[in-house]
Amino acid sequence: MATTAPAKLTPADPAGSGPPAAPAAAAADAPALALHDTPDVAVRAVSLPGQRDWGDGTPVFPRCLLASSPGGAQGTPISAAAATAWAAANRSALDGLVRRHGALFVRGLLPADATAFASLITDGVAADNFPYVGGNAVRTAVVGDVVFTANESPPSRVIPFHHELAQTPDSPARIFFFCVHPATVSGGETPLALSTRVYDRLAAEYPAFVRQLTQHGVSYRRVMSEWDRSSSAIGRGWRATLNVSSAAAAEAALAARGYTWEWLGDGSDGHGRLLREVSPPLPATRAVDGRPGAVAFYNQIHAAYTGWTDEYNTPAECVRDGAGGALDADAMAAVGRVLEACAARIAWTPGDLMYIDNRQAYHARGTFEGRRRVLASLAK
Repeated sequence: MATTAPAKLTPADPAGSGPPAAPAAAAADAPALALHDTPDVAVRAVSLPGQRDWGDGTPVFPRCLLASSPGGAQGTPISAAAATAWAAANRSALDGLVRRHGALFVRGLLPADATAFASLITDGVAADNFPYVGGNAVRTAVVGDVVFTANESPPSRVIPFHHELAQTPDSPARIFFFCVHPATVSGGETPLALSTRVYDRLAAEYPAFVRQLTQHGVSYRRVMSEWDRSSSAIGRGWRATLNVSSAAAAEAALAARGYTWEWLGDGSDGHGRLLREVSPPLPATRAVDGRPGAVAFYNQIHAAYTGWTDEYNTPAECVRDGAGGALDADAMAAVGRVLEACAARIAWTPGDLMYIDNRQAYHARGTFEGRRRVLASLAK
C-alpha cells in the first residue's frame, strides 16, 4: 500500500455527499501496520469526502481504504471468499490501524450481502462475538447472533453520538457497520467523532465539568417496557435488553450488575410491565490503551441527555453524575457542539464497511428518507 501523504480536506462535508476524492494515501504507518495485497484483492489508501485530516499530526479519521480486483476491469467485484482471505492475511495490521486511527472505512471489498459480512467478521478479522445485552435499541438478528440490524429507530429520529453500550458495565471493544444499501432518497449517514479530541476540547473549555465526571462517573436510568417498541429509539424491552424471560430473572440480572430497579406497573397499548433501572456510577472517561496520556470521553451522556426520550423517559432525567447530581446544562450543550465539530461524515454506498474502535470513536445516525439497510456486529 502506498505511503505518501493525502491531500488536505476541508474539516467536514455536512452531507457526506459527492463523488469520492482522487485516491491518495494516508501518512506513513509503521511497517508492522502495512497492508498486503493478495492474489485477488488489492487495497490502497484514499481520501473520501467527509474524512477528517486534522493537519496537526493526528492520524486522519477515519482511515479510508479502497479495494479492487488486481488485473480486472474497473469495478470488477471481489468475491466474499477473496475478501475474507484478504482480511485474514491482514488481520494484525487491520487491528493496528484501527487502534491508530480510531476507525477504518473500507470501500469496494465486499458484495452487498449479509452472509459475506458475517464471514469477514468471523473468519477474516476473527473477531470474538460480543452479545448485544444491556442495550436499549431495537434490533433484529440477521446472521446467527453475529450480525443484526443497526438501530431500528424511526428514520425521522436522529440517533445521537455515543460509545456503544458505554451506559453499561461491559461494552464491546470493536464495532462493525456494513451497508447493504444506503437510504434510497437522502440522508442516513453514520457519523463518527474521535473521542480523544472531544475530551481534549472539553477539558480545555469546561475543566470543572470534566473533573466532576472523571471523579464521580455517571449514572444512567431508563424506564423499559416489557416488550420491544420500534417506535422509540430506546424502545428495547426489558426481556430483550437483559436476555431474560421473567421478572425474577430480570431482577437477578440487574443485581448481578450492581443496578437498582423499580417496578412501575403496566404500560399503555400492550407494552407490558414497566421497569425502571438505575446503573451504578460508571466511568465517563478512560485512558486509551497503547497511547500514553491519551484520554477518551467515553460515555453515553450526550445520547441519554438529548435522545433518550419517549412516553416513559425524559432525557435530562436519564443521566446524572455518579453522586446523583444533575449535569450542567451549558456544559452539556458544549458536548453537543464539540461532537459536531469533531465529526466525520462519509456517505454510504453498497458494500461499504466501517471498522470502529469503540474505545476511541463515537458513532451516530442521521435522519433519512426512503429505505436504508445497514447491519452491525459487535466484538470483544
